[in-house]
Amino acid sequence: SSKISGAAARRNEDGVLEVLAYASLPSSSFIHYGAVHNLDRTAEGIAKIQEMLQRKLNADITQLYFGCAGRSLRTVPVTLERTLEDGDVVSSDLVDEMLSECEEYPVDNMLPLCVASQEFRTDHKAAAEQDPVGVSCSHLEGVFQKVMMRPKMWKLMDDSFSHASIRIADSMVTPLELGKLILTDEERQRGCALLDYGAETVTVSVYRSGQLAYLRVIPLGGEMITRDLMSQLQLSHDEAESLKVIYGLFGLSGSAEETASVGDRRVPLKLVGEIVEARNDEILANIAHQLKQSGCYDTLFGGIIVTGGGSNLKKLDVAMSNQFAGISPIRFCKMVPSGVEWDETQDCTITDGTKLSLLALLASGDENCCEFKEELVDMMAEPVPENGQVFVTQDLFTDSGDSAQEERDRKKEEERAVRRAAEEQEKARRMQEGKAAIETDKPNTPSIRQRVLARFTKFFEEVQ
Repeated sequence: SSKISGAAARRNEDGVLEVLAYASLPSSSFIHYGAVHNLDRTAEGIAKIQEMLQRKLNADITQLYFGCAGRSLRTVPVTLERTLEDGDVVSSDLVDEMLSECEEYPVDNMLPLCVASQEFRTDHKAAAEQDPVGVSCSHLEGVFQKVMMRPKMWKLMDDSFSHASIRIADSMVTPLELGKLILTDEERQRGCALLDYGAETVTVSVYRSGQLAYLRVIPLGGEMITRDLMSQLQLSHDEAESLKVIYGLFGLSGSAEETASVGDRRVPLKLVGEIVEARNDEILANIAHQLKQSGCYDTLFGGIIVTGGGSNLKKLDVAMSNQFAGISPIRFCKMVPSGVEWDETQDCTITDGTKLSLLALLASGDENCCEFKEELVDMMAEPVPENGQVFVTQDLFTDSGDSAQEERDRKKEEERAVRRAAEEQEKARRMQEGKAAIETDKPNTPSIRQRVLARFTKFFEEVQ
């Protein structure tokens, strides 16, 4: 909601993800609550990000991945049942049939993106299992968590890239990819909550038994705190943001007499702390409500993991410990995880939790998206003699009296043309082989975006 950002990375032979370029632009005027508000300006921003990355990479970006997030994103549980003959066992075909039915299961005014998790119960038992294949039973119940969002919001995101004339490799559900990146297997298995505390939204993802059990996006965030300070203390946006970042939840630890200088006046820090605390308490109360709605509040034995720009609010750890007294540990995740190399000279902060969603998308990409430009390697500078060495200079004229330098330049240009032609042929051959391999290896595996587009078309056909 506060900025639109992009990055390019490569996977090295040792498995390390090396970030090569990063770019971002303020987006609060055209992205609201994580969703596209102004299509044209969003497309312009995306094109600008692509241009900035290409300039830093010295490469052409042929396609990219984008993450689905923001307001209206949620999970919807779908329960399906099957009756079996006595003595029959659950087959993989039966499970696949239920999964296919779940994918096509309609939910009013919502567009399905993917099925995030599944669990089954046999013969009405309380204990659930993820893989019932081979179990003998007479009744099978499957509970699936479908990730969905409003069709209009997804279409606006997709159209933004079309308007920017940028090809999409695939779309991903950002909270799911973020969970893969920063949550441990133990946290997911024991049950935990992942909070992405952003500028205008907080994304709440709840995990149980290793799988996603609940997902909601709360339309509240750190920017609301800034706006409260602006309105109640008559401050500019920059002044209010500065007070929030420097002092945070000051009332939880500061002195009542202290003041801060803002322009030509002094502002009581106690009042600043009260304003920040009031809005933050509202945000935490909404998070607690969603955790209770998930049905997992009392079983979050893996704790709460907090990330995002809002997680930098000073004394937030104290406020969360007070709000969620029965849940521990509360872990703040802001650092770039192991297995990632990010050059800190790229004019951005990589230790504040704001880049982790982007890293999660990069880590999940598996298609090449760049074509690097040929580097100029022919240097025409004349060498300088050292240690008494004598360099033999080349002839200035040919036997026919023409310029020898022009003749050498012409030959080099011909050699370059031959090399370029050979490289283009080799590139065309590799692309053709790649297409053949894709067609051979993945005949029936459309991307998430292709599946969503098909569902989107079907959705509007049904509406009409």
